[in-house]
Amino acid sequence: NEIAVPTLVIHAVDDTVVPYKHGEDAKRLIPNAVLISLPHGGHLKLKHGKRIIQETSQFIYDNERRI
Repeated sequence: NEIAVPTLVIHAVDDTVVPYKHGEDAKRLIPNAVLISLPHGGHLKLKHGKRIIQETSQFIYDNERRI
């Protein structure tokens, strides 16, 4: 089954629970997916709350007609 909706993938490069390669794979395998790479933050990405909200809000705004 192919994902047919806009997809935002947010992944920290230093995530030790889910390796960063999985984020890259998701971007590659999901048509038109967007990958936001965080330089650090681990799995929970707590230090990036503002950026995650900003990136997510922008993504929804940019894709609201397709969602």
